[in-house]
This record gives sequence, structure tokens and C-alpha cells, in this order.
Amino acid sequence: MTRPTQRQGSGFGNTIRQGIQMLSGKNVDNYTLVFLDATVDQKSGGEQTIWNPFISLGRAKNCTIRYSEDYPTVSRRHAYIRLESGKYFLESDPNTTNPTLVNNQAVHNSQELHPGDEIRLSFEGPRLRFVHTPAHKTTASMKFSRRLSEFGSQALRPYKQAIGALSFLIIALAGFIFWNMNTLNSQNEKLKISMAGLSQSVAENEMAIDSALTIMPGVVKPIIESSIKDVLKARFPGAKPGVLPPSVADVNFSRNHIPSLRELEGSVYFIYITNVQVGHETSLKPFELDKDLSYSWSGTGFLLDDGRFITARHVIQPWRFNIKCGGMESADLDQQVKTYLNNVEITGGKVEITYVAISPSGDKFTFTNSDITMDKSKDILDCGAKDESEFGVKKCISYNTDWAFIKFNKRKGKFRMNTELSDRLPKGTELVGLGYSYGDYLQSNFKLEPLLIEGKVVQSKITNGVISISANAIAGGSSGGPILIKMADDSYEVIGIISHGTNQVQFLVPVSEIW
Repeated sequence: MTRPTQRQGSGFGNTIRQGIQMLSGKNVDNYTLVFLDATVDQKSGGEQTIWNPFISLGRAKNCTIRYSEDYPTVSRRHAYIRLESGKYFLESDPNTTNPTLVNNQAVHNSQELHPGDEIRLSFEGPRLRFVHTPAHKTTASMKFSRRLSEFGSQALRPYKQAIGALSFLIIALAGFIFWNMNTLNSQNEKLKISMAGLSQSVAENEMAIDSALTIMPGVVKPIIESSIKDVLKARFPGAKPGVLPPSVADVNFSRNHIPSLRELEGSVYFIYITNVQVGHETSLKPFELDKDLSYSWSGTGFLLDDGRFITARHVIQPWRFNIKCGGMESADLDQQVKTYLNNVEITGGKVEITYVAISPSGDKFTFTNSDITMDKSKDILDCGAKDESEFGVKKCISYNTDWAFIKFNKRKGKFRMNTELSDRLPKGTELVGLGYSYGDYLQSNFKLEPLLIEGKVVQSKITNGVISISANAIAGGSSGGPILIKMADDSYEVIGIISHGTNQVQFLVPVSEIW
């Protein structure tokens, strides 16, 4: 879809309105840019919540997203992203020498952006990714000093010619926020200092301010007054001029706590079996794997902040994975056990296994495979059988179904998932993970500690439904563990579940596959 290119100045009024709303704490339309290559202001892997309805990208000093002279194929003004009717469009500047690309396809005039799209400024130029802003990182969740900083970088920088009008905006907004300043507590003095610092930065060029003030206030003042009235009505119904609304004094200045990798270990669980019963619904009998056959298995699981406990499906139902025909006649005990349990299940019997999950924090719970949600719809019957009443084995052939979860109502963990990035990780992305490799062999009876896993993405596209990575410390027992990406704010988000692998390449199930 193409649209006529609009120039930067056309968004000035909207920027002011949206800037006032954002500064006042309202959650305005926004998205997140993930910088796959460094900008002047952001390191590689950094991210920024963009609230401005119109931004510019290029090497010019007043571009919202600025790139250094290290990228000579990027024009001074290379491209723009703008909001229109709830949708975002990428526009290539008509004067740029080199193309703007989305997912390696050149943009002609403009193109609508969708979550996960990779933007590139020229064939050899820097890359960035367009994604939805996570719920905990919206403009409303930012503390005030952060909102001031983002206002400066996204509104003040692009509109240097209108800096005088923006000075008026900040002064007016400051007067609104600091009504009855004598009633504010000492915490709010920090806010006052931040405001003063921004006002000083606005006043860098006195001549530009004097010139703009003679032209712009008549245009900008009505917009500011209207916007402030709208904010007051929406946020403080019934508020009277000159009286500080009570909720303003309750502004939360504390930084949201971001769990460290060490803290996240408390939400990583060691899973082991305690009981196996087979038969039919009315006549289940114990099958003492560990006692009679010296056979058992274990795995890893992790608890999300929404109460879902996640692991790999093959930890819960191993008899559907890596199973061969003729397993009962095999000398391999693993194949014998898997074939037996598989046959019980596909001939109408029942396999019920009781598991225990325990974390380093001491949290412990039991569950059975009947409690688990998983996708078995893509499994196939093999070994010559025509239907499930005949002898055969049922196999998982789609490894993107190697996930399983239980949903708790009250038990909550510290992990967050990032489903958008899990499908579109560029090659070379650094990852970390946690898992109980080698089972209880590397664990103490008195203290659990998951192993640290470090790796990189080795293929920039999803292949056979899984993410391909190289990583150390992944071994039997780590299956079901979380693989994480470190975000720009130093938080960690889950992008994959440890599934299976070869000697050199390991495979993850993207968390986007989970229902």
C-alpha cells in the first residue's frame, strides 16, 4: 500500500498534543524499535519506546533516530515512520540515494509496518526492528524523568526550528504540574530539578528561541491550552485551578525492579518422576521404572509471571519422541520402555505419571501428565499400522509442538515471554539460558542450582519450526529450560524452550508456538 510522503513539519501539532499527554502520564499510541545495529544514542540490541506520531531516521543531527558517519549509505534524511488511523507506515525519503528495505524488500514510497518487521536503511546499512511495546514498558509505565528524557529526544531534537514554541510548552506544562509546589514532599524536588535541567537544555540557542517566539506562540498556545484541559478533565475530574490534585502527589518515582539472572533462578524448577502407573482407567497398576529397571528421566521447567509453568513436551511424554520401529525387540532399554508406554496409550490404555517440580527457592509441587496442556494433533501413527487399534507407535514429527504447560492461578514466577522476537531473531543474537543439565548428577541434595547456558543464534530464520543455536552446557536434563534474550533495560525475556539437538547445533521451540 502506497501513500504520498509527508514531510516532518506536518506532524508538529500532533507531536505537541501527544507529548503533553505522554508527559502527564497517559498511555499514548506507541511502539518499540529494537536496534539491531547501533545508533548515535543506542547500542546494538538496545530498544526505545516511540510515542511520537512522526519520526525521522538518518544521519542529520535533528533526526529522531540518528546514525553516525560510519554508515555512508544512509542519507541525511533517509526515512520516516508515521502514525495514521491507528496504523504505522514507513516512508522512504524521495531524495535518498539508497533504498529503504522492509524484510529485505525495497520500499516504494511507503509501506505499512507490522510487528516483527525488520527495517534496513540501504542494502549495507543499519537494521532495526518494529515491534509492539510490551505492556510493562508503555509510556504510562515510565517514571517522569524517563518521560522527560524521551520528550527531549523525540520532540525537541527534530523540531529545533520551533524550539521557542516548545519552550513555551514546557513552561506551561511545568506550571500545571507544580501547582501549589509548597505542598509537594521532598521526593518531588527531584522532579523539579529534572524539569529545570530540561528547560536549560532548551535554552541553548537564545537567538533561535527569540526568533521562534515571535512567530509560533499564536499557533501553539491554543493547542497547549486545549491539551492541558483535556488531560485535566480525563485524569483529575472535578479538580480546581490552583489546587494540586491528590493523585499528583502520589506519583511513583521508584524504578520498577528488574530481576537479575540470579533472581530468575528461583523460578527454574527441577522436574523428576516419582510414580508411573499403566493400564486402564479402572485398573491402573504401578510400573516401577526406577526400582525394577533402573530407568528414569528428569527435566527442567520454568514459571512465568502469568502463572504458566512451562517445560518441554518430551519431558512429560517422552514415548512420543525419538522412538523407533521394533523397539520391543531392541537391546536398547530406552526404546523398550518408550515402545511399551506408547503401545499402552495408543491401544486405549492409560499412562499416568506423577512428577515433582522443585525450585532453588524451595517451592515444590506435584502434578501428573493428565494436568498438562500440550499439542498432540500433529503426531502420526507409524510402523505399518493403519489405525490406532493396530500395533504400531505414535510419533511426534513436528518439533515445534515440543512444549507443555500447566496454568496456576496463584503461583507466579518472574519470567516474561517475548513472542514477537522469538520468530525473528537475527543471526548472531546472543542468548543465555538456565537448565538442569545432567539431571541430579550435578545437583546437591541440599541446594539446587541450574546451570548457566550461553549461546548464539546460528540461523536467522525459523527452520522446521525451531530456532537453531549454538550453546554450551545444554545436555540431558536441561530440556524444557528457558532460553533468554537480554533487553536494553537489562531485563531478560524468554524467547525459546530447550528442545533437542545435535553435537553442534541445538534447537529451541519459539515461545510463539505456545497456545
